[in-house]
Amino acid sequence: MYKIRRATLEDIEEIAAIIADNFDRAMPEHSLPVREFCKQHSSADRLRQEFSWREMYVAGNIAGHLGSTGSLVDFGRQGHPRICLSNFFVRPELHGKGLGRQLLHFLVDTARQRKLRQLQVPSSRTGLEFYRHFGFTVDAVQPPEDVALEITWMTKVLS
Repeated sequence: MYKIRRATLEDIEEIAAIIADNFDRAMPEHSLPVREFCKQHSSADRLRQEFSWREMYVAGNIAGHLGSTGSLVDFGRQGHPRICLSNFFVRPELHGKGLGRQLLHFLVDTARQRKLRQLQVPSSRTGLEFYRHFGFTVDAVQPPEDVALEITWMTKVLS
Protein backbone atom coordinates (compact mmCIF):
# COMPACT_ATOMS: atom_id res chain seq x y z
CA MET A 1 0.00 0.00 0.00
CA TYR A 2 1.24 3.45 -0.88
CA LYS A 3 0.64 6.58 1.16
CA ILE A 4 0.37 9.98 -0.51
CA ARG A 5 2.18 12.88 1.07
CA ARG A 6 3.62 16.27 0.20
CA ALA A 7 7.06 15.90 -1.37
CA THR A 8 10.17 17.18 0.38
CA LEU A 9 13.44 18.44 -1.05
CA GLU A 10 14.93 15.08 -0.07
CA ASP A 11 12.54 13.41 -2.57
CA ILE A 12 13.69 15.45 -5.57
CA GLU A 13 16.38 13.05 -6.84
CA GLU A 14 13.95 10.11 -6.75
CA ILE A 15 11.17 12.16 -8.37
CA ALA A 16 13.50 13.16 -11.22
CA ALA A 17 14.56 9.52 -11.61
CA ILE A 18 10.92 8.36 -11.87
CA ILE A 19 10.26 10.97 -14.55
CA ALA A 20 13.42 10.19 -16.53
CA ASP A 21 12.74 6.46 -16.30
CA ASN A 22 9.32 6.98 -17.86
CA PHE A 23 10.79 8.91 -20.78
CA ASP A 24 13.49 6.24 -21.21
CA ARG A 25 11.36 3.11 -20.87
CA ALA A 26 7.65 3.86 -21.15
CA MET A 27 7.21 6.50 -23.84
CA PRO A 28 8.48 5.06 -27.14
CA GLU A 29 5.84 6.92 -29.15
CA HIS A 30 7.64 10.19 -28.45
CA SER A 31 10.63 11.22 -30.51
CA LEU A 32 14.06 11.05 -28.89
CA PRO A 33 14.59 14.86 -29.03
CA VAL A 34 11.26 15.42 -27.24
CA ARG A 35 12.03 12.79 -24.60
CA GLU A 36 15.45 14.32 -23.95
CA PHE A 37 14.01 17.86 -23.76
CA CYS A 38 11.35 16.73 -21.29
CA LYS A 39 13.87 14.89 -19.13
CA GLN A 40 15.99 18.05 -18.92
CA HIS A 41 12.87 20.09 -18.17
CA SER A 42 12.21 17.79 -15.19
CA SER A 43 15.77 17.32 -13.97
CA ALA A 44 16.52 17.27 -10.25
CA ASP A 45 18.18 20.71 -10.51
CA ARG A 46 15.15 22.19 -12.23
CA LEU A 47 12.71 20.59 -9.79
CA ARG A 48 14.73 22.00 -6.88
CA GLN A 49 14.49 25.47 -8.43
CA GLU A 50 10.72 25.10 -8.84
CA PHE A 51 10.09 23.50 -5.46
CA SER A 52 8.86 26.72 -3.83
CA TRP A 53 6.00 27.16 -6.30
CA ARG A 54 5.25 23.56 -7.35
CA GLU A 55 2.93 21.75 -4.99
CA MET A 56 4.59 18.33 -5.36
CA TYR A 57 3.15 15.09 -4.03
CA VAL A 58 4.51 11.55 -3.92
CA ALA A 59 3.12 8.13 -3.11
CA GLY A 60 5.55 6.12 -1.02
CA ASN A 61 5.42 2.58 0.29
CA ILE A 62 6.12 1.42 3.82
CA ALA A 63 9.85 1.17 3.07
CA GLY A 64 9.86 4.78 1.91
CA HIS A 65 10.36 4.06 -1.79
CA LEU A 66 8.42 6.36 -4.10
CA GLY A 67 6.07 4.82 -6.64
CA SER A 68 4.53 7.91 -8.20
CA THR A 69 4.66 11.67 -8.26
CA GLY A 70 2.45 14.54 -9.37
CA SER A 71 2.15 18.27 -8.84
CA LEU A 72 -0.51 20.91 -8.72
CA VAL A 73 0.84 24.03 -10.37
CA ASP A 74 -0.58 27.44 -11.23
CA PHE A 75 0.44 28.08 -14.84
CA GLY A 76 -1.78 31.17 -15.04
CA ARG A 77 -0.93 34.78 -14.67
CA GLN A 78 -1.58 37.16 -11.80
CA GLY A 79 -5.30 37.43 -11.15
CA HIS A 80 -6.05 34.60 -13.61
CA PRO A 81 -5.07 31.27 -12.08
CA ARG A 82 -4.76 28.18 -14.25
CA ILE A 83 -4.32 25.24 -11.92
CA CYS A 84 -2.81 22.25 -13.66
CA LEU A 85 -1.75 18.74 -12.91
CA SER A 86 1.92 18.47 -13.82
CA ASN A 87 4.81 16.01 -13.71
CA PHE A 88 2.41 13.12 -13.12
CA PHE A 89 4.36 9.87 -13.39
CA VAL A 90 4.28 6.33 -12.02
CA ARG A 91 7.34 4.09 -11.97
CA PRO A 92 7.14 2.06 -15.20
CA GLU A 93 7.21 -1.27 -13.34
CA LEU A 94 4.14 -0.14 -11.35
CA HIS A 95 2.02 0.91 -14.35
CA GLY A 96 -1.42 -0.71 -14.35
CA LYS A 97 -1.45 -1.46 -10.61
CA GLY A 98 -3.76 1.38 -9.50
CA LEU A 99 -1.11 3.72 -8.15
CA GLY A 100 -1.73 6.37 -10.81
CA ARG A 101 -5.47 6.18 -10.15
CA GLN A 102 -4.86 6.60 -6.40
CA LEU A 103 -2.68 9.69 -6.86
CA LEU A 104 -4.94 11.22 -9.52
CA HIS A 105 -8.01 10.87 -7.27
CA PHE A 106 -6.07 12.53 -4.45
CA LEU A 107 -5.04 15.48 -6.64
CA VAL A 108 -8.54 15.91 -8.13
CA ASP A 109 -10.05 15.79 -4.62
CA THR A 110 -7.49 18.39 -3.47
CA ALA A 111 -8.53 20.65 -6.36
CA ARG A 112 -12.23 20.17 -5.50
CA GLN A 113 -11.61 21.03 -1.85
CA ARG A 114 -10.16 24.31 -3.07
CA LYS A 115 -13.39 24.96 -4.97
CA LEU A 116 -11.66 24.89 -8.35
CA ARG A 117 -14.02 24.59 -11.31
CA GLN A 118 -11.58 22.78 -13.57
CA LEU A 119 -8.22 21.08 -13.63
CA GLN A 120 -5.98 21.00 -16.68
CA VAL A 121 -3.16 18.66 -17.61
CA PRO A 122 -0.48 18.82 -20.31
CA SER A 123 -0.53 15.18 -21.40
CA SER A 124 2.02 13.12 -23.23
CA ARG A 125 0.75 10.82 -25.96
CA THR A 126 1.17 7.99 -23.48
CA GLY A 127 -1.17 9.58 -20.93
CA LEU A 128 -4.08 10.55 -23.17
CA GLU A 129 -6.19 7.43 -22.62
CA PHE A 130 -5.42 7.39 -18.90
CA TYR A 131 -6.71 10.95 -18.48
CA ARG A 132 -9.71 10.34 -20.77
CA HIS A 133 -10.68 7.42 -18.53
CA PHE A 134 -10.92 9.85 -15.62
CA GLY A 135 -13.03 12.46 -17.41
CA PHE A 136 -10.44 14.75 -18.99
CA THR A 137 -11.19 15.94 -22.53
CA VAL A 138 -8.81 17.31 -25.14
CA ASP A 139 -8.89 21.12 -25.33
CA ALA A 140 -10.10 22.59 -28.63
CA VAL A 141 -7.11 24.91 -28.89
CA GLN A 142 -3.56 23.65 -28.42
CA PRO A 143 -0.53 25.97 -28.01
CA PRO A 144 1.79 25.49 -31.04
CA GLU A 145 4.86 25.31 -28.83
CA ASP A 146 3.32 22.39 -26.93
CA VAL A 147 2.20 20.63 -30.11
CA ALA A 148 5.85 20.71 -31.19
CA LEU A 149 6.73 18.98 -27.89
CA GLU A 150 4.05 16.33 -28.51
CA ILE A 151 2.01 17.63 -25.56
CA THR A 152 -1.79 17.71 -25.62
CA TRP A 153 -3.68 19.90 -23.16
CA MET A 154 -6.73 18.34 -21.52
CA THR A 155 -9.33 19.66 -19.06
CA LYS A 156 -11.56 18.07 -16.45
CA VAL A 157 -14.57 20.02 -15.21
CA LEU A 158 -14.85 19.56 -11.44
CA SER A 159 -18.27 19.33 -9.84
